[in-house]
Amino acid sequence: MLSFTVAHPLVQPAPERRAVLVTGAAGNIGQSFARRAGGRYDLTLLVHSEKHRAELQPFGKVVIDDLAD
Repeated sequence: MLSFTVAHPLVQPAPERRAVLVTGAAGNIGQSFARRAGGRYDLTLLVHSEKHRAELQPFGKVVIDDLAD
């Protein structure tokens, strides 16, 4: 049986959104993940060029860089 107390309310607070770095965000898997997970996570989307910025911008912060550098 459930009961309510101030120390243990029945309604739990929403968990914090986790930050996720997506490398290769312009690829098929990266784009698919960004579209599906953008509402659940704070995404940083790593891409190689400016080309995909506009289409990925709605899902998170887009960073243009190269991990090889």
